[in-house]
Amino acid sequence: MTRRPAFFSFDLAETLNAGRQAEMRRTQDLCVTIFVSAQADTALVMAIKNAFVPELTSSTVVVRPLEPGSMPPADSDLCVVVPDDGGELALRCARSSADVGVPCRVIVETSLEVHDLGPDGANGLAGYIVASDPQAALTEFADWVIQACPDTGLALAANFSFLRPAKISEIIRRYSKENALIGAISLIPGADLPIMTVNQFRMAFEIAAACGVRLRITRITDLAGILGAGFAYRSLARSLVSAIPIVGWAIKGGVGYLGTQTTGHALALRYCGSASANSRP
Repeated sequence: MTRRPAFFSFDLAETLNAGRQAEMRRTQDLCVTIFVSAQADTALVMAIKNAFVPELTSSTVVVRPLEPGSMPPADSDLCVVVPDDGGELALRCARSSADVGVPCRVIVETSLEVHDLGPDGANGLAGYIVASDPQAALTEFADWVIQACPDTGLALAANFSFLRPAKISEIIRRYSKENALIGAISLIPGADLPIMTVNQFRMAFEIAAACGVRLRITRITDLAGILGAGFAYRSLARSLVSAIPIVGWAIKGGVGYLGTQTTGHALALRYCGSASANSRP
């Protein structure tokens, strides 16, 4: 019996289901609570206000004055605090946020404004962002929030564009590492292609979701380009392995990593560049 080529073995239904899951995560309900002191720096307040304008109706941003007893609702997904001069109210708010399980960051300009959160660091949920200017603060905040909120990261990036570079970098890095490992340990020639290709399909869905792009039938055609790129990467890997067979595992792993990186960055340019032209629910 003639054996079918390996690339026919991937599950199309599973791949499309990954797309539906990414779309569901993009549009999941979100609540961000922001506490602002009346003494806060105006430039920082305006930067945060402009950054936290949600792009989806499934998300809510609540802005409240920072005062004694301030704490976010337990159903908040994220808390941001712009502190008072002494920082005591912000410290209490951060601890209260951690007590109810809400990740929180207090944004300050210097390390002198950082207060001790206790021996356990408020369970690791609360902390400080130290940055000398608002843009640097938002960049550092984005890097933190993508790591701190893995379950809501896609929805956060879809809603707030300043979070997209950090989330897209995390997506590309994760799938690149997976494909590098798959390429390096594959024992059956051609068996790695369907697995790595499906991984790149999933990466495409997640990048599109992070860019705020709604999944549509027309987007499915992009998968053909990913599949074609997969064949090109495999051809390159085979040529290099034939030339230097002794390190074939490293070559295949490296091509898997760099190929996924290349595809991921190309998808980011395509989807984030087109996000503003797409209507959103």
